[in-house]
Amino acid sequence: MANFYFTSQITGTQATFTREEFHHAVRVMRRQVGDRIRFLDGRGGLYRGLITEIDHHGELFRVEIEERRQRQPRQPRLTLAVALPRRKKLHFIIQKATELGVSDFIPLYSDRSCVRPFAPAAAAKKTAQWQKIALEAAKQCGNPCLPVIHPPLPLAELPAGGAAAGGRRLFLHPGAPTGFDSLAEIRERPARLTIAVGPEGGFTAAEAEYLTAGGFTAVSLGDNILRLETAVVAAVVICQYLGGHLSPEPAG
Repeated sequence: MANFYFTSQITGTQATFTREEFHHAVRVMRRQVGDRIRFLDGRGGLYRGLITEIDHHGELFRVEIEERRQRQPRQPRLTLAVALPRRKKLHFIIQKATELGVSDFIPLYSDRSCVRPFAPAAAAKKTAQWQKIALEAAKQCGNPCLPVIHPPLPLAELPAGGAAAGGRRLFLHPGAPTGFDSLAEIRERPARLTIAVGPEGGFTAAEAEYLTAGGFTAVSLGDNILRLETAVVAAVVICQYLGGHLSPEPAG
């Protein structure tokens, strides 16, 4: 069950919650006027406030903000690009990426992807569903910086993609001569770090060559053959550790 609520409707010291948040807070959790809740805005804001009004007819409630804290995104901002797996694995990956503080998530079509390209309308619908999964994960763990879930794109468009442009670029590749222990430059915290992860069979030789030509460095997670979701979590945690993301925020 979520530990935080979410709203982007904040004006001055008042926050308004509607629809799904109303249903969860009022119908399910039986929140009442006078109760205090914690919530986030998806843009780095963490809040605590007092419920001052519940409108059952309009299905909304309002909160008077008592405390607020702004969490600034840490550098490097991490973009995760993953070859599209089956639905359950993708949902798991989005959840864990959100919990670990990934700032952008890009689903990829690759040669060995399990999922065929979606039609434009279906891609837009899927992206909205994935963004909702990320939101629920953010509410569960208290991550106030909601990741941007990008529409799926072909691997060939990744180096030119806006969220993936600039900074340090890596891609996981079995047998790569470079390990994460050789990437001490991440400690220098570039503005952005992009990690591309292929499907279960890995990127093809042609895809690896294309990524290398596009400025990506092949890195290995060791000799064991990892499941896609395991490789994603391991790579993100290592990069977050090297970039200082796993240290507590300075007080004040």
